[in-house]
Amino acid sequence: QTQHVLSKKEMVQTNNVCNVILPLSYTLVVVSNPKQCWISFLYLNMPSIVALTTLGVFVYAVGSLGQMGLVRSMGPGLYSSFSAIRVLGSVFLSAFCLAEHVKNWLEWFGLFI
Repeated sequence: QTQHVLSKKEMVQTNNVCNVILPLSYTLVVVSNPKQCWISFLYLNMPSIVALTTLGVFVYAVGSLGQMGLVRSMGPGLYSSFSAIRVLGSVFLSAFCLAEHVKNWLEWFGLFI
């Protein structure tokens, strides 16, 4: 449904702006020593590099491209109606896999909104 509105290249560019430009801007404006923040990536050990690369491939590449394909096939209205299911999945998976539970009413309220 979005095929005639946004090209695949435009969707990828929008995703890149949200995932790269905004965090970069945040570190430059808010973080007290942004240069040190970005230089710290040069001193990662091998397990950290493997973890970041794996997350980058699976979350960014596979997840983003999959999400773009779903938005394109289902349409933005129907796709956004399933966003609540992703939040619930994240809450349950983080409780079981990471042992991080939602602890108080404020966290539940934040998830609700």
